[in-house]
Formats: sequence, structure tokens, C-alpha cells
Amino acid sequence: MTPEQIDAAFRGLTITGHRQEIKRAKSGARVIDDSYNASAESMAAGLDLLCSLSCRGSRMAILGEMGEMGDEAPCMHELVGAYAAAKKLDMLACVGGELAQLMADAARMMGMDEDRIQVFSDYQQVLDRMGGALEKHDVVLVKGSRFVELDRFVEGVC
Repeated sequence: MTPEQIDAAFRGLTITGHRQEIKRAKSGARVIDDSYNASAESMAAGLDLLCSLSCRGSRMAILGEMGEMGDEAPCMHELVGAYAAAKKLDMLACVGGELAQLMADAARMMGMDEDRIQVFSDYQQVLDRMGGALEKHDVVLVKGSRFVELDRFVEGVC
């Protein structure tokens, strides 16, 4: 391909949404919408981004389960929970079933205060319990695999 053809191809690309898009919630909170997909590495990168942004309010992570991990799924979810605990978040919400509980348990085991960890079965529970609690100066990471539907949480608060 010529350089012009390559340039034209790049200009024609459209990026899939829900990938580290920073949006404003109705409350004014900044929401990092990274709800398109998740792996342990991308969860860590999302948490790093969350902690790199200035924040005058609460720093929160809403993390959904990661899919397609095979036999490594329990271990990977525990690693993410431990990493989240190391980030000294104001709040961690884990969304899903048994794997979300493993994430929360690992965060707790690594020293995160019990009152800063919540487990929800689905996006609707998170929306119902947390959607109205976001405040103007908060920064929130929303990350998980597509099947957890955290994009619907983002739509509900933004």
C-alpha cells in the first residue's frame, strides 16, 4: 500500500465506543466508560487511569466480571480484586456472580475496608443503589465484559 492509501484507511476507521471514553454523569461526576470488554491487564490499566486523574471527590471503580478466561478465571478475578485494593479506592463495586464475589473477597483480604466494597448481581442493582449517589467531583471507572452490561449503567447515569 502507498502512504496515501494507508492514511486514507486510517481516516476511515471508526472506533468502537465504550473504550476509555470519559463522560459526564448527570450529577457532573466524570465516568470513565470502559465497558466494552475486559481482561485482567485491561482492568489494571483502567484502574491505573482512574488513579492518574485528578479527583476532588470520591474515586470509585465499578468492575464487572471478565469473560472467556477458562480455568484461569478465578485467579484472574482475585488478582484484579487485589490490584484494586492496592489502589486505595474510596469504593469498589464488583458486578456479577461468583467471580465478582471472588474479586471482592480478594480486595478485602488485601486490606480494603469492608465498608468500601460492594457486590451487585447486575447493572440494574448498581444503577438503583449507586446511580443517584454520584457527586459532582467524583471519578468513576466502569469496566467489565460485555455480558455484564455495564454500558447500561453508564447510559443510566449519563
